[in-house]
Amino acid sequence: MICVFAAILVSCSGSKLTPKDVNKVIAQDLGLTEKQVDTHAISQLAGAAQVEASLKLTFSLQKRGNEWHIYKIQYTHNEWLTPDQFQNSLRNAFVAELNR
Repeated sequence: MICVFAAILVSCSGSKLTPKDVNKVIAQDLGLTEKQVDTHAISQLAGAAQVEASLKLTFSLQKRGNEWHIYKIQYTHNEWLTPDQFQNSLRNAFVAELNR
């Protein structure tokens, strides 16, 4: 599993985030299903939150010589990405959220 720390802005500062709320936000913003996100901890202040969560992904490994390496990562149900494509996809999703 991949651990993710995310800062989530909350539209209503009076509402308390639940793990289900966080799973939904992360899944929606990263193009995942809610089943792929598991929230472990939420630290919330006024209009922002620090979240610790794990992402459940499927990995296809390939042996090169005597070492195993990630060949593809199943990011969504129908999409397999190379490790570089996956990193760029995550980076782009986070940047897009920061630029909102």
